[in-house]
Amino acid sequence: MKKFIFLFSFTLFIIFLSVSSSSYAGEGHDAGYEWAQEHDIQDANYDNGNSESFNEGVRQYAEEMQEQEHEAEENEEDEGNEE
Repeated sequence: MKKFIFLFSFTLFIIFLSVSSSSYAGEGHDAGYEWAQEHDIQDANYDNGNSESFNEGVRQYAEEMQEQEHEAEENEEDEGNEE
């Protein structure tokens, strides 16, 4: 019975750690995305050498901005061809 309680407790502990680290990683990603948005970061290869989840958020923002810019350029070209 003691063995069962130990294994059950250990399993719950491991689950708690994995959920906690996932939440924390999401917070870092969100913080990086918001920071990039506030500072208009356009570097899709951004790496500050610290938090990888923060860096991923920054890079996601930069990639989205580059994609929007590319789409805007294509729309301008299409509009120019129609005239």
